[in-house]
Amino acid sequence: MNDAQVSILAIVVILCLSLVASVAVVVAMDTVRRRRSRKQLAKNSLRHAQRLNAPQFDLVSSLFDCQLPNSILRLYQFSEESTREDFEIVRPHGEDPIYVSFYCPCDPETVNDAYPDCKHLLTIARDGCDLSYMVDPKKTDPPVVAFDDDTGQFTIVAKTLTTFL
Repeated sequence: MNDAQVSILAIVVILCLSLVASVAVVVAMDTVRRRRSRKQLAKNSLRHAQRLNAPQFDLVSSLFDCQLPNSILRLYQFSEESTREDFEIVRPHGEDPIYVSFYCPCDPETVNDAYPDCKHLLTIARDGCDLSYMVDPKKTDPPVVAFDDDTGQFTIVAKTLTTFL
């Protein structure tokens, strides 16, 4: 082997080692990120469950300047309903079912997170994508509207909150 071949071989070995080291760093960083993501997801899930189980009716009532109707109170007073996740609500007359990913807590954080066009409505559930299910807390048994955050459109999906539940 002459000097030129040895030099080329050394360069190839160095490039291979650099590539292996780079891949190892990327894999290590990805592993750390995934661990953090899982921990954060678990932390967020626990916080969401705690918020669902501790509705803040008085604070939400004061934010909307009204007494919350019994239909809203019932939703959060029965934890087996408000903690349901990933289900469909069958609608009459062959209409498409409503998919609910999760219910939203009844607290100031949910009220404050509402889209600007929806500040007068209380978000009670979401589909996990682009739909928020909302009610007017000033009405006795309000209709449930779906707000599509992609289009900004409102659609009535249930004539009353009681029928939605």
